[in-house]
Amino acid sequence: MIFRYSGIHKRKIYVLQPSLIKEYNNGMGGVDLFDQFRGRYRINIRSRKWYWPIVRFCINASITNAWLLF
Repeated sequence: MIFRYSGIHKRKIYVLQPSLIKEYNNGMGGVDLFDQFRGRYRINIRSRKWYWPIVRFCINASITNAWLLF
């Protein structure tokens, strides 16, 4: 159970959280964690070259994975 603010009751109330959400959060790792960190610490460099998004993704992936291993 988690707390949520209820506008109707004007106070915090208990809300039942589906078990699927708990299972997902407990098993989250690997790709989900990588995507979360990669999106948060993204390198924003713009270019007209077709290969630059691939290079930028590789740089982001290597930095993120190095940080996770550290």
